[in-house]
Amino acid sequence: MKPNVYILCASLLLCHVVDVQGQQDNQGNEFYITFIKNILAPNLIVFVTTAEYEPVSFTIETSQTGIESGTATAGQVTDFQYPSSYELTSETDRTKWIHLKAEGDRKIIVYAASEVQFTTDTCLCLPAEDIDTASTYVAVMEDSSVNTYAEIGIVAAADNTVLSITPTQTITVGTTSVSAGATG
Repeated sequence: MKPNVYILCASLLLCHVVDVQGQQDNQGNEFYITFIKNILAPNLIVFVTTAEYEPVSFTIETSQTGIESGTATAGQVTDFQYPSSYELTSETDRTKWIHLKAEGDRKIIVYAASEVQFTTDTCLCLPAEDIDTASTYVAVMEDSSVNTYAEIGIVAAADNTVLSITPTQTITVGTTSVSAGATG
């Protein structure tokens, strides 16, 4: 079952970083990837390898292009490139995700990058085994001295997940203002 991917674009002066509990790494059987908007049109890249002795077959399913397959080999990195249309760009984005799954219980190692000359922005490259019953997300803090915003990409662990966000200061989500301490 594929997760719903959500983005929240909010006008913030401060973004509170949440400490993710548990030891996480970039090795697993299944991964979910989202890309946060870069200031320029980036080269979105997913890198795959394995530490296993035998090559590992895997599939990559995307929200925009369907399913493709690949093979990860220890000591070699295979990269997959995606257009900037995969970036989360508004609070209504729900279908901009990449899902990788290794065959059987085999393990792959996955990295991702939103690459542009002079800047490399954030992406979420999350092993499915590290998703708890709520949601896991990544946030980007923009420069508070100019009128910018922070972005949050959320991967839900299951369909129909209900998410509550309580900001520590007043924010704007789309065109809606949410007061500090209010749950929205």
